[in-house]
Amino acid sequence: MRLKFIITFICSSLFIVTKAQNIVPNGDFEEYIEIPTVMGEWYNCKYWYNTNNNYEWGAEHGTPDYFHELSTSVANLPNSYFGSILPKSGSAIMGFIAMYEPIIYPSSGNFREYLACEFTERMVVGDTYTVSLWISNGDSLIVNGYKCDGVGICFSENPLKQIGEFYIEVEPQYQFEDELWTTEWKNIKFNFLADSAYSNLTIGNFLNAPNTSSTSMVNSIAAGAYYYIDKVSVEHITVSYDTICYGESIEFTAPLDSSYIWRIKNEPEFVISNEAMLIVEPKKNTSYVFKGDYNIFEKRVIVEGCSFIEMPNVFTPNNDKINDVFKPIQFNNVAASYLRIYNRWGNVVFETNDTFNGWNGELNDNNCTSGYYFWEIKYVDFFEAPFEIRGGVTLIK
Repeated sequence: MRLKFIITFICSSLFIVTKAQNIVPNGDFEEYIEIPTVMGEWYNCKYWYNTNNNYEWGAEHGTPDYFHELSTSVANLPNSYFGSILPKSGSAIMGFIAMYEPIIYPSSGNFREYLACEFTERMVVGDTYTVSLWISNGDSLIVNGYKCDGVGICFSENPLKQIGEFYIEVEPQYQFEDELWTTEWKNIKFNFLADSAYSNLTIGNFLNAPNTSSTSMVNSIAAGAYYYIDKVSVEHITVSYDTICYGESIEFTAPLDSSYIWRIKNEPEFVISNEAMLIVEPKKNTSYVFKGDYNIFEKRVIVEGCSFIEMPNVFTPNNDKINDVFKPIQFNNVAASYLRIYNRWGNVVFETNDTFNGWNGELNDNNCTSGYYFWEIKYVDFFEAPFEIRGGVTLIK
């Protein structure tokens, strides 16, 4: 017996509801300890930290900045010390210097600022996350009018450490392509398959001076590249579960998207379908990951044995070819079975390693007398799970 379970997502809005919470605490920077009054007060934004743990303001320390619309000083929005910009949403944003040209720091040109936070929960190895942030250089720049490459996002199991103002020598999991420049808010969004139980997020330029390229975009006081960020999120894709019986198929239909890519979770390089609809018949527990340009989700299919054997309670071995053999009348997903028949005194009158061949009502080629007999069946399903059932049957000659 084969059944088909159909699960259809009609539109992407159904799916957004199923997403888990953002594991970045205060990703929109709205929660604060105090309203910032000068540059370098990253510590007034709750749950975010500076990788060099420096609390003193000063360019030589590499201290990122916290901006708020309620500030009455250089940390005010929209007209901050570094330029003019409104938050993408809410009232607050953060900012950092991605690099200074060697003419500012001629010894190295490796001046960097980094923003970091600890997740509310560790990433789950093998699970998929959607990472998103909004970034901008702002407008009407006063101090830093450069763009640069190397800005990226790094996940780590422990907090990264910055020595003074120098760059952190690690390879981020994601790096913005080319030199980044935008006076508007630009959304950076990508999907990430966790390969470790990461607990920390760090944003900044992870390239050293010789490998960082930069370009002056507007006349400014300093030869640096400055970036504002807002609405940082790392969403753990909620995994939904479906249960089917061994041998059954299941159908999934993705929401409307511009591309369709289905993969088996543990085989990320192998694409199993590029269609919106996917029909599969897994023989074991399997996770299917869908990735489109706008949607991503995971469906875990739990395959159960769903095995059973149903035996008759009477049979008539009189060679009329109707109910002549005591054998299963219904069964499902039985891999192997053993049948034993007892008479009312507990003596074994029949046994076989193939229940489906059944008992013809004979013992040593002689017909057994009419009456009530007991039976027991031991069997395993296709997952080798053992089962044992018992009952009775009336033999009528």
